Amino acid sequence: LMVVVVVFDISAILQIAAPNYATLVAGRFIRGIGVGLLAIGATLYISKIAPPNIRGTLLVLESISITSGVVMF
Repeated sequence: LMVVVVVFDISAILQIAAPNYATLVAGRFIRGIGVGLLAIGATLYISKIAPPNIRGTLLVLESISITSGVVMF
C-alpha cells in the first residue's frame, strides 16, 4: 500500500504542475494505475485482517467505494 501512496503522489504532482494537456493526461493515466494497485492491495489487506464473519461485507463495501469514486469523477 505504501507503493500506491507514492504513485498517487507522483500523479498528483504531475496533474497540479501540468504545463500542457499531455502532462495532465499522463498524470491521470498514472492515477489510474494507482487506483488499480489500490483495488488489489486493499482487497488483499482486508482479506487478511478482517474477521471471517464480516470479511465478505467489508470486501463488498470496498468494491462499491471504488466504483462509486470512479462514477463520481
